[in-house]
Amino acid sequence: MPTYFFQIELQEGNSINVDSLPSHQEYINHLFSERKLLSYFVSESNDFFWCIISAEDEPEAMHIVSGFPLQPKFKDVHCTRLQNFHTQPLSIASISLN
Repeated sequence: MPTYFFQIELQEGNSINVDSLPSHQEYINHLFSERKLLSYFVSESNDFFWCIISAEDEPEAMHIVSGFPLQPKFKDVHCTRLQNFHTQPLSIASISLN
């Protein structure tokens, strides 16, 4: 499935701690559980955040991002379709039957 990188800037004066908003955090967790959100990053100043969305096409990816509870505070949204997306695999401890 295609992946899309979003850079989202919040309006000036709306720099808020996005992690402290329960509805926003719930939506982020929901998207992770559905595997629609692959990565999510917030700037230290809380005026930018970035995410990688998995969607069939760009309109679907934009629809997902428009559902963010912070959407009314968006100043600018930039979307780029990614050619490749790789992350370091999570290391899983091996199971011991002893």
